Amino acid sequence: LLSLVFTATLLLTATRSVTLSLILAVTLMAWWSGGRRGLLAGLLAAGLLGALGLSIIGTSRQSIVARFSDDSTLRRIGYMQAGLRKIPEHPILGVGMDAHGVFWKEWGFPGDYITHTHSTPIQIALDRGLPALGCLIWFFVAICRDLARRSRAARARQDLWGAGLAVGVLAATVGFGLSALTNYNFGDSETLMLWLLLLGVGQGTMEENAPWQTS
Repeated sequence: LLSLVFTATLLLTATRSVTLSLILAVTLMAWWSGGRRGLLAGLLAAGLLGALGLSIIGTSRQSIVARFSDDSTLRRIGYMQAGLRKIPEHPILGVGMDAHGVFWKEWGFPGDYITHTHSTPIQIALDRGLPALGCLIWFFVAICRDLARRSRAARARQDLWGAGLAVGVLAATVGFGLSALTNYNFGDSETLMLWLLLLGVGQGTMEENAPWQTS
């Protein structure tokens, strides 16, 4: 029931990147859990979610939104381009956190409203440098590999709860990472804390020698 509520809530936001991330995460979860049959079920679910998402986006926003030619999309692209132009000038340590807000006009960011680059990788590289971005990528890869390993280990010992939890957290991590490409997820405290909570709960409850698994 909660899954349906969260899915409906995400779709009703009419946010394109989040909807696409949700579809890909659901497909991954279905494939990892059920092999070929799971993949077919995941593709079916993805098609249904995609159709619902397009319908909601088409009815709640202007038609130009679906063609990525709306003002919001063009401004986001402008933010990303301005950030990308500045990264080569300070590739090691970056420009410093929130420095772009001080030099918003000087660095070529569009509009008068001061925000961020709307891309987590670009924002991290801009603020903290390319080594920090490399650490972030390593962090995501390490988490996904660990969750995949835990899922396989749980299935091997017929721990359906642990396997399902590992796959769910893995799908959430993939979805979070994909949506971060066009959103600064590390600047959204609610989204970031929810993801970190899932990681912590997943790591804590999937320990092989946890007391509730030996009782």
